[in-house]
Amino acid sequence: MNTNTVNQPIRHSSLPKLAECPCFEGKPGEAGPAAARGTLLDLAMRELLAGGEMPTEVTGEDAAAVEWAMATVQELAGGAKILSADADCKVTTPGMEHTGTADAIVPERLLVIDLKSGKVRNYREQVAAYALGLMEEYFAGRWTCVLLFCDAREMVVHEFTYEEAEALVGGILKAARDPARKPALCDYCNWCAFSTSCDARMEAVEQTLEIVSIVEPLTMEQREWVVESLLEDREGTARFLAQAKVFDAFRERVEERVKEILTEDAEALPGWKLRSGGTSEVVFADDLKRLVASGTLSMGGVLEAVGNMSGRKFRELWSREMITSEVPAVIRKGAQRAPSLVATKTKPHSDI
Repeated sequence: MNTNTVNQPIRHSSLPKLAECPCFEGKPGEAGPAAARGTLLDLAMRELLAGGEMPTEVTGEDAAAVEWAMATVQELAGGAKILSADADCKVTTPGMEHTGTADAIVPERLLVIDLKSGKVRNYREQVAAYALGLMEEYFAGRWTCVLLFCDAREMVVHEFTYEEAEALVGGILKAARDPARKPALCDYCNWCAFSTSCDARMEAVEQTLEIVSIVEPLTMEQREWVVESLLEDREGTARFLAQAKVFDAFRERVEERVKEILTEDAEALPGWKLRSGGTSEVVFADDLKRLVASGTLSMGGVLEAVGNMSGRKFRELWSREMITSEVPAVIRKGAQRAPSLVATKTKPHSDI
């Protein structure tokens, strides 16, 4: 029986995590520098959209990221009024005590926009809650949600009918408030307040240790038999792989602590040292467009250097540039990708 309890109102930003594990709860007071940066970029974009100036603490690549986001919002609005003030962007979603805050709303276009920094991740459930609240407020039956990933310069679009958003958000809230809910291992475990005490994680570790532990010295043949026996059991193999991922999460946490120790004292841990990291270089699309427009670079040269575009990105590009036209038959089959393992919704450890 899981002992984790929801100690605070469910936040809109928690919905993607709760969709994976109904027992998820964010760590209190651990926003961190990445979250602080994201909040600052949000405020900067909203300030610019309101006609203000870029905050002095936002400079360099961060300023360029915000300017890209602002220009994209204005393009999506197409001249319609953009709401960006904090008071105008509050969202009350049916069934939720927490009041969300979107980054920009364009009521005339039935559009909400949320700025995200860092890696491209899933936020579908969060914006579904925004859509549900806004459809309720504006008496609309459909709403479009746009996620702007400013570091990657990528845009992700989600569209919802009222019924779709209500079913998605309502299902997550119902599962999260179920007294009999059980935790599930997922990609958000390290972000959870119960990351080191969760029933699912602890049982996964214990069961995996039972599989790989050697009580007494074994011969090589006996050790091979242990592995072969595991591989012959299909359900056991799937369970072991899923549970072993917990060790990776714990290992990563230990590695971060070790890095902190070695930063303070390079000789503190014999057998380990820090290797300095490098900084990658990138030229963003808006700069390439500017150079092509000025005649400094040719469009053909840029396209040849950049290389092929994925079918998904081309469809998104075409739908954005040619709204009423059918996608031309130029998407071809590329090179065969090597198979990769992906955990499904029905996970082999779901009964832990």
